[in-house]
Amino acid sequence: LILQTKLANPHYKPEMQAQTTLINFTVTKDGLEDQLLADVVAKVRFYLFTMFYSTAGVALSTHIC
Repeated sequence: LILQTKLANPHYKPEMQAQTTLINFTVTKDGLEDQLLADVVAKVRFYLFTMFYSTAGVALSTHIC
């Protein structure tokens, strides 16, 4: 049984709440912006991290030889 509502804060009887699990899939603009920004920063930092260490590795290998 799936109950769906567009209400921001639905109120169900205690008997109904005791027998079900309520999952809130509400997405706010601020929350979505924060999540997308965190994903982009994680990808960009990883890219910069790998670029830095691959460049540093090349520089070290040329100075050591």
